[in-house]
Amino acid sequence: MRRTIQLLLALMAVSAAAFAEPVWVGLDSRSIVVDPAADLWPIVEGKARYQGPEFTEDEPNWSERRTYAGVPIPAILEKLGGMSEDDHLYVIAGDGYAKEFPRDVVMGESPLGTPILAWKVDGSPSPDWPPLPVLIFLPEDGDVSNERMVEALGPLAHMFGDRPSASGLRIRGVSWLTPNWDGRLASLPEHPDLMPADEYELTVTAREERVFTLNELMITVPSVRGTGTYITAAGRQETAHYEGFPVQALIGEWPDDARVDVVAEDGYRITYSFEELADGNGQWILAFREGNAYIGAEAGPLRMVRVGPDAPGFAAARSPRAVNRIEVQATSAD
Repeated sequence: MRRTIQLLLALMAVSAAAFAEPVWVGLDSRSIVVDPAADLWPIVEGKARYQGPEFTEDEPNWSERRTYAGVPIPAILEKLGGMSEDDHLYVIAGDGYAKEFPRDVVMGESPLGTPILAWKVDGSPSPDWPPLPVLIFLPEDGDVSNERMVEALGPLAHMFGDRPSASGLRIRGVSWLTPNWDGRLASLPEHPDLMPADEYELTVTAREERVFTLNELMITVPSVRGTGTYITAAGRQETAHYEGFPVQALIGEWPDDARVDVVAEDGYRITYSFEELADGNGQWILAFREGNAYIGAEAGPLRMVRVGPDAPGFAAARSPRAVNRIEVQATSAD
C-alpha cells in the first residue's frame, strides 16, 4: 500500500433507512474486510454519552446516553500487526469530514477508552441518525467528556469555536481510516463493493478442500498490494501495481518439492513447485486489481502475478488468468 497504515472502509449510503456496509481495513501492504455479520470479529457493546461545548457552568451539555455495538478498532489493527508508536490515524467520513488520532487513542490506551466501529445503536442497525458505521469511544463509565478529550488529544481535540466539544469525535458514516492523508477524497482508494462477479468461486485443495466466494476471500484472507513486471511472449515488459490474495496464505506451508497446480476457468493449468512460489523473490498473489481498476472478466476476477518492492518479473506463461482452482500435491511429508 502507499501508506504505512491504510484502512480502507466501505462507502455508506446516506438514506435514513441505510444499513451499514462491511469495512475494508488495511495495514502496511495488507488489507481485509471487516463484516460483523460474518461472525469473525469480536463485538463490543457499551453505553456512552458525549459532552458538547459548555456555554455556562451550570449547563454541562451532555447528549442522551445510548447503547452502541460494534467491532473494536484495536482488534482490527492488532490482527494486521498493530501500529507503530509515532503513527497517527485519520478517521474519514464519506463526505470528507475527518479527525486525526494518535496511536494510543485508536489502540484504546487513553482516557477516552476503547474506540469501536459501531454497526448498531440502541440495538438497531438503522438508527434515526445514519449513516453507519459510527466511530464511538467507550470509556469504562461511558462519559466521553470534554476534559477527557483534551487530556487524550491535546491540540488535536475537537473544538466548537474556542470551546472543546467531545461530541465532534462521534464520526458518522466512516469510510476510510488512513495515516498521512493529503486531504483529497480522490486520493482515497476505491471500495471492493464495486468488484464484479459475486457468483465467482475459488476452490483450494490442499490438506482439505475449501471453496471461497469472492466475498469470503475478502473477509477471511488479508490481501496485499505491490508492484510486478509482466513479461509478454514478445519480451515486452509492463510494470503495474497489483492487489490480491497471497497464494501461500491460501495453501499454507509445504515441502519445496510439493506440486502446486493453478487452474484457469477454461481448464488451462500451470504447475509450480512450492519452492518456486516461496523463493523470496517477491510474492505470488491472485490479483483482483491492477492499478486503480478491477481486473475485467476476460482476465479475472483473479489472475496469478508476482509482486514485490523491486517489481519482480513474471512471464506471461506463468501468469494464468481467470483462476478458479488451486491444487496442492505433496511428494514428501510435511
